[in-house]
Amino acid sequence: MKLMGYELFKVWKKRIFMVLTILLLFINGFLYYNTQHKEQDLLIQYRDDYIKLENEYNALPPEEGKALAVKQEELLTLYYRFAHEKGDLQDSFWKQLIEDAKNDHPEAYKQYKESPYVNEEELLRRDMYIINLIRDQYESHDQFVKEMDDMKQRADEMLSASIFHNKDSFSYRNILKTVEDFRPLQSLPWKLGLEEGLTTGTRSGSTDLFMVLLLFLLCSIMFLLEREEGLTPLIRSTRNGKFRTISAKLTVLGMLTVLLSIMFYGSILLLSERLYGFGDPGRYIQSMESFGRAIHPMTAGRYIMAYLLLKIAVNLVMAWLLAAIFLFLRQTSRIFIVLAALLGFSYICYSLIHPNSYINVLKYMNVIAFYDTFNLLADYRNINVLGYPISKDILTFYVGGSLLLILPALSMWLFVYHMNNTTRKMGMQWYMKLRAYLFRLRRSNSLFQHELYKFLITGKSLFILILVCIISYQNIETKERQFDMDASVYNLYLSQLNGKLTEDKLAFLREEREKFTTLPDQLAYWKERYKSGEIDLPAYNQEQNNLETFAKQEKSFLYVEEQRDYLLQLREERGITGSFVNVISSDALFNRQQDNLVDGLMYALLLIAGLGPLFSIDYKNDMVKVLRSTSKGRWSLFASKYSIACIYAVLTFFTLQIPKFYNVLVQYPAFDWSSAVQSIEILGHVEWPISILGYVIVTGFLQTLGVIVMVHVILFLAVLVQKQAFMLLTSTAVIVLPLSLQYIGFTTIGNYSFNRLFLLEQGFESISYTVGVSIYFGALIVIGTAAGWGAWHFSNSFSKRGG
Repeated sequence: MKLMGYELFKVWKKRIFMVLTILLLFINGFLYYNTQHKEQDLLIQYRDDYIKLENEYNALPPEEGKALAVKQEELLTLYYRFAHEKGDLQDSFWKQLIEDAKNDHPEAYKQYKESPYVNEEELLRRDMYIINLIRDQYESHDQFVKEMDDMKQRADEMLSASIFHNKDSFSYRNILKTVEDFRPLQSLPWKLGLEEGLTTGTRSGSTDLFMVLLLFLLCSIMFLLEREEGLTPLIRSTRNGKFRTISAKLTVLGMLTVLLSIMFYGSILLLSERLYGFGDPGRYIQSMESFGRAIHPMTAGRYIMAYLLLKIAVNLVMAWLLAAIFLFLRQTSRIFIVLAALLGFSYICYSLIHPNSYINVLKYMNVIAFYDTFNLLADYRNINVLGYPISKDILTFYVGGSLLLILPALSMWLFVYHMNNTTRKMGMQWYMKLRAYLFRLRRSNSLFQHELYKFLITGKSLFILILVCIISYQNIETKERQFDMDASVYNLYLSQLNGKLTEDKLAFLREEREKFTTLPDQLAYWKERYKSGEIDLPAYNQEQNNLETFAKQEKSFLYVEEQRDYLLQLREERGITGSFVNVISSDALFNRQQDNLVDGLMYALLLIAGLGPLFSIDYKNDMVKVLRSTSKGRWSLFASKYSIACIYAVLTFFTLQIPKFYNVLVQYPAFDWSSAVQSIEILGHVEWPISILGYVIVTGFLQTLGVIVMVHVILFLAVLVQKQAFMLLTSTAVIVLPLSLQYIGFTTIGNYSFNRLFLLEQGFESISYTVGVSIYFGALIVIGTAAGWGAWHFSNSFSKRGG
């Protein structure tokens, strides 16, 4: 027990692990919460109302509930048309449609007038959204029942084909096994319930990445530091220095892995329950569309427990795999190479091999596949093992269970027998020779290189850089962005109008307006033809629907006309020939104040955490006094550290900016980057004669300048307080706190802090944009110069500060 206590204390003393754990836990939860609010804002907003209606429908038999849902949806659609009766309708076309609906459905109109929806359009929209969710679940259940009923017939049809006649083949056995595996699902009870709580809460890829990062850091602390400090031979020479020591290490590693797994995955489950709820924990997951291919009859409550247990198990496999790699290779460079190769190969296999490939065992039996717990349970698949179909989940349990037993035993054997000649025994002499040759080529007395190594490896800031890459990757939108009808129509118009405002485009807009103006005449024309018997009712309804569909586009067209009016005003008042720029795309870049503040918060936290050890690592144990006594221990050392800090800050900043521009370029409609920046209405306050691309470049340069000033301030605080903990606290108070305050509503602090760096698109209240930017960055340069001088002054002082 004492050895375990010592190991725990050793981990506790490493502040980087504690800081990174807290930081990642916060970032993990925030990323999930923010993503869900972006993608499912309406569902989250209406959750309680949905649950109330869901309970009413669950009290009905499925067939009766489905019929009622369809009827209610049709009725609410009529109500929505009636709701515009007293609206500000200038278009006689819509007036005529409403009158026709009232005449065709007098009873429904009477019910509407007595309903709570009168003059409450938002309430009507909410209930239409909710009833659509419920109807979709009924349709999904019908589809599931149909697939279950047809499965035996499809299997018989496949077996009747000559290519499946061989009873000893994998295909023949797989068909029979699939039918038998799904047979128990046909009699499962069905119940309404949202699936988003379970699906989003158990599919958080960022959580897996953060866990691997923390486990790698944990193994570095437990297995690598003692070797780097030369303590391993001393520890092994003691009475309990072999088997008991490695047993304690692996036990503590396992305990912390379980704890971290519960913290990270449990926090996401708590958030998903808070946002969506899990519904009735006793209902079967097969009641939800996303679990239609799950073959194990499992309730929602048992699914959550199985998910947590499987996540703990796969993280234990990863932790003990890392332990074995660390003990076998024992050097950071080798460990990084082997781990990168392992994870890279696993990712390639999992992403590129087809699920039905004859080598799909490589797709599903690897580390990346083990982490995909959702698909492990929800996606039925058989793997060809010597001609016999074995369920993917069953094979995973056997392989994973074997690794849980083998890897700890392998780690113990490696530690106890201390394979000093591991590389020779394993036939890796070539690696040692290559490494020695490369070392001779790259060996250098460069102060910058050694400081960089100390910063990234000894100070563990490399983990922050890896974290930055993970966050950046997570913010890239991989799914195709979906637009609603209004946005799609607007995008269609802008694709035709994209570019400078011309007379041809103005003429096109006048012609399009004329089409909307003549809609009532077209409706009257088709109605007259129907009354005269020239066309039948289905044909009339078809033409009416076509006209109604076109009329719905007028809302988007009005927005295009507003954009045209702004461009005309821009040309008349300021002499600038503007261009039609898609507002949806431009808003994703320039009209995102809250998102920019969040990006600033994230960046500031990562910057402070990364720069934490840069100076404090020298003040620890008073090594700074020894360094100052050397020929290059003052200015050269100071300049090297500052150069590394600036490179790290700029690299981190632009890495975090990549997703924003990538998403706009790939997922949003294109626009002309050479257009005048004033073409975007929210940037109309910019006086500079510059294009959109030029504006992005200039603001990027200004932000880079601001980031370097931020580095000066952080490093000034680092040399002032000396201790890393105090540096983290003071830097957070100076940089992170103002960002947090403005995020929650204290906007006045923006011009008196670093906040404006992340909000350069906004204008200034009482002065012009050019003057405001000049004053702000002039002040930053003064602050940065003072902070840099102060850092240099205090770094040459031998006084001890920071407590």
